[in-house]
Amino acid sequence: MIEIKDFKSKIKYNLIKSPYIITNIFSFLNEKQKLNMIIYNNKLQKIFSVDIRDYKKISKKYRIGEKNGKGKEYIIDTNRLIFDGEYINGKRNGKGKEYTIIL
Repeated sequence: MIEIKDFKSKIKYNLIKSPYIITNIFSFLNEKQKLNMIIYNNKLQKIFSVDIRDYKKISKKYRIGEKNGKGKEYIIDTNRLIFDGEYINGKRNGKGKEYTIIL
């Protein structure tokens, strides 16, 4: 089986014109892999009718704050705080407090 990184580099999205063929190609991937591949491609997001709610559903968490700077991260279902700290380029910087979740 081809690894995802190899798969990304071999497909040239601009050359494929049919939405049917594109959906057929992506049918072999699970939902999380598909979302990671089309996160920066608006044409593919329109074909699959994906929006921010789908990304939140897969990650099961949401952030309140800025891309760079301070922010908080919560679990969707329980609204429990799991991280409070700094973000750089949309990712945790490490300067913050991570909370453990006891189910």
